[in-house]
Amino acid sequence: MRRGMPIYYESRVAKLGLNQSELPKIDEEFEAIERAVSRIVCSEMLV
Repeated sequence: MRRGMPIYYESRVAKLGLNQSELPKIDEEFEAIERAVSRIVCSEMLV
């Protein structure tokens, strides 16, 4: 009996040319999205 198929993962790194002055804004937006998603997941777990 076969128990599954092997999974292979190849990581890739992309070099981004970001404006350093925009990084704090990107960080704030990411954290806001992360908090919103966390609230949604937590509320779905309570249902």
